[in-house]
Amino acid sequence: MSFFHLVLEQDKIPSPQKTPLRPTFKDGFIPRLCRSFLTSLDGELTWRHLLNHLEKDAEHRYFRLNVQFGDQEPRLDDIGAMEKLSQDVNLSKNDQQLTEIKLALLASSFFFELKRAPKFDASGFYICQGEIRVRGDHTKVFMALRQMSNGPIEFHKDGVPLGKADHSTDVCSGCYRFRKKVCFFVRHPAEIIALTITMDKSRRHISGFPQKTLWFTHEQHLADPFYSEETLSFSSQACPCLAVEQARAGGMVKRKLSSIHLPSDRKKRTKTLSSLE
Repeated sequence: MSFFHLVLEQDKIPSPQKTPLRPTFKDGFIPRLCRSFLTSLDGELTWRHLLNHLEKDAEHRYFRLNVQFGDQEPRLDDIGAMEKLSQDVNLSKNDQQLTEIKLALLASSFFFELKRAPKFDASGFYICQGEIRVRGDHTKVFMALRQMSNGPIEFHKDGVPLGKADHSTDVCSGCYRFRKKVCFFVRHPAEIIALTITMDKSRRHISGFPQKTLWFTHEQHLADPFYSEETLSFSSQACPCLAVEQARAGGMVKRKLSSIHLPSDRKKRTKTLSSLE
């Protein structure tokens, strides 16, 4: 799940309106109907209308790119204008807003998984343990981030540092997937929190946030009566080496149980049934 919205539109530079020859051409029913229809197609007006209905903390998730045409916008079927339009877009490729959009898109590739249901701690908070992971090929995601900046890539929970993203320690040696182990505290599982990725003082939410840890508990079925950590091995994103670790742990438990000496009266007694004649 990802909360990211992008509006791409091309507008022309407003030009002075020509004075009509007669007021009838300007104030008649047909001209007013045409102007009303053209106003409904005004992307800037629609964009302002959208922002007026958004909450302040949600505005940063919406982007709008305005590429200026210059004098006059081309016709929709004008194939010869494509090269000029491409040049206009390339002129704004180093814009700061495009950098923010790139970071928002890459940040949406990261997602969070709880390891187990939050547990109440003696300090009065709930402790949450989980992993920050990446959809798809994590090497391509980090390569794109490095092309934007060589600075450190950090994760935060409501401004509190959770650690840096390090390929040498955060990539599983068994499945070669990115798994950043994180641990943080919440006042209550119903508290809304935000996990973010920070790079060069630019901060963006990872996929699914802001959100409650209670939502992750419900979606991952961590509070189900018959839930166990073995349930993780059935996930499509589960690590193959997790099954190996569980198998090793199960073997150790069996060896420990077999080494326990049971009294003779606790052993099962077998009964021999007489054959039917």
